[in-house]
Amino acid sequence: MAESFLRPSHFAYAPFTTEDDLQQGDILLSATALGSLLDGVHPHFVDPKYTGFLVLTQTCDLERRPDRGGRCRSSYINLAVIRKLQDVLHDLLGKVCTRLSERAYHAADKNRAKELLERVINQNEQALGLFYLHPDAAIGFAEPCVALLQVSFALRAQHYEALVDVRRGRLKEIFQARLGWLVGNLYSRVAVQDVNESDRDAVIADMLSPQAARPDAPQWVDRRRFIWMRQQAGGPVEGLPKDKFDELLAQYSQPSPRDGAIDRVLSVLGQVIPGMTEEQKNRLVAKLKSDSRFDRAFR
Repeated sequence: MAESFLRPSHFAYAPFTTEDDLQQGDILLSATALGSLLDGVHPHFVDPKYTGFLVLTQTCDLERRPDRGGRCRSSYINLAVIRKLQDVLHDLLGKVCTRLSERAYHAADKNRAKELLERVINQNEQALGLFYLHPDAAIGFAEPCVALLQVSFALRAQHYEALVDVRRGRLKEIFQARLGWLVGNLYSRVAVQDVNESDRDAVIADMLSPQAARPDAPQWVDRRRFIWMRQQAGGPVEGLPKDKFDELLAQYSQPSPRDGAIDRVLSVLGQVIPGMTEEQKNRLVAKLKSDSRFDRAFR
């Protein structure tokens, strides 16, 4: 009887045995284990930044067939790279947020970042070619990962057994179908179960929180404070090296007393009148800034 791996705990993964054929959606770990195989043909992918690889070739082409002497139908097996979500986070944020400096963005764009991560985690982000892989000890993922479907390569099917030997996980059938739909760029949608809301929100909060205990956490800068900082610095500050940007931010991060009062007024009104629109807020800010009696209170 074939030996089974431990059953994964997350609903996106399925159990399998060491004797099973490869399937689309099988997870191979890691670049180190495949190092000797990749050295001669794809040395670029022998890199610790690649947590593993995801099989993209269709399952029907991977079945080992007796009439082929135990070989599969496909001559090549296509693999996509897997990376930690944290490692590609800032590349993703740069697509939906205004980048002020390395890892620094307008605070007003944080909701866009949250929506992007929600789409990624729930397998609804089609344009970027990402497939989300939730942490699971049985699979070997200690933190959230994504397969980059546009970063893929092929190995000859003669290496089939070597790939079986480093297989560490498998997607459930419905998630295999979703993966196949994304890879094939079909025009129909395969619905999959969303990640538990609390799990999803925990991942997003960890990725986007400026208090995250790691140096590459995103930095969210209030738009009004950023404009004031740029005015005080006397020139453009977007795109400055991270250390220089942080130096200016620390030097000019505090708004003028008047602008600080305006921020506080908006904060209090937001609690009293939670339905205020951005247009109403902008009109209030403009009115306060042009009010001479309000301005004299801070001189």
